[in-house]
Amino acid sequence: IRLDGITYQTPSAKRKSLYHEASKSLYSKDGEPFSIHSAALESLPDGRIFVCGAMASGTRTTPETVRPSTFIFDPKTLKNVEGPEMPYQVYDPALTLLKDNRILISGGFQKFEGEPIDTFAIYDPSLGTISKVGALCTPRAHHACIQIDDSHVLSVAGETGRMSLGSLTKPCGSLEVFNLKTAKSNLAGEVSPREDP
Repeated sequence: IRLDGITYQTPSAKRKSLYHEASKSLYSKDGEPFSIHSAALESLPDGRIFVCGAMASGTRTTPETVRPSTFIFDPKTLKNVEGPEMPYQVYDPALTLLKDNRILISGGFQKFEGEPIDTFAIYDPSLGTISKVGALCTPRAHHACIQIDDSHVLSVAGETGRMSLGSLTKPCGSLEVFNLKTAKSNLAGEVSPREDP
């Protein structure tokens, strides 16, 4: 993504390469393995991976479910440890590693065949907590979210329509800036509507 002549890289390729290894070693609280999809992953400064916003695959007798759990995956040991519980259910959110080493969690879907949500939350690894901190102007999922200076994060495009099996959601073209200090969002322009920018 280019903004004011500066190129910002989105970490989607890295997330895809780490996803398979991270999901292989997930276990539920009762010790049974389960598989996930639609999770978001972001690297922590120490090299471990924060995993959240997952949909647990169903079986013949149980439906797919959105999991409020988070995990910290260590690529060196190929092991996960349980992270803090999300304060709400979500899958397919955008994750952004902030300059202060916290992770901003934005948007996503709250349920299968539902509409995107507008929630911002922050994972603080030093405290081991996740807290809601604000709201997007436009609920969205599958968007890019990039920190552009110490106080501001830019959300770009994504999807705004209802997610349903076998049908497309509505691409979004709006840009908005979230102020980390005031917890306020403001619309900041438009780009060509697109998902997964």
